Amino acid sequence: MTLQADIKKTTWVRIYVDDLAPKEYVFHPDEHFIWKGRKGFDLIIGNAAGIDFKLNGKPVETYGKPGQVIRLRLPAGHRKQKRD
Repeated sequence: MTLQADIKKTTWVRIYVDDLAPKEYVFHPDEHFIWKGRKGFDLIIGNAAGIDFKLNGKPVETYGKPGQVIRLRLPAGHRKQKRD
């Protein structure tokens, strides 16, 4: 499973890939990034209108406004495992 990010505006992202520890990024306009996972992705996005995603090549709607912080789980039915 592949998640691609195409950045339109400066955007902060925290992402959990599968059940691994989170990683944080600050992206700038015209940057692109790809994550690969097996189970799914859990994201917190600091500027929802500043980033476009594609999951396995298909566009993902985020419905966020400029500056809005949103949480996103991909694919939609994916459940993150709790860590002890």
